[in-house]
Amino acid sequence: MVYKVITKLTYIEKPDDNDRQILGYYFGKKAADFTIAKAHEVRKDLRKKPDAKLESKKIMQEYDNNIDSLISRLDEIYGSKFKSSELLIDLIVGFPKIDRN
Repeated sequence: MVYKVITKLTYIEKPDDNDRQILGYYFGKKAADFTIAKAHEVRKDLRKKPDAKLESKKIMQEYDNNIDSLISRLDEIYGSKFKSSELLIDLIVGFPKIDRN
């Protein structure tokens, strides 16, 4: 998810609250703000390259597919234990939404 957010920020658009939250969890607030600022600089330079945005969308779709397959695999392996684990449910509910766009 972190790679997907960084790809999105670098090639496509400004961060939303969910993106900031994911980066904050991973890097901490100060480093997340720095990462967002650097991605903005790169994004400005890449506006001149029309294929960059299209290519990054393909990469982001691959990230989504990998996340989906990992979730499916966990469900196959652990079945009801995966869905009934109080700790996992707390982590999933408390973690920022996965952007499926």
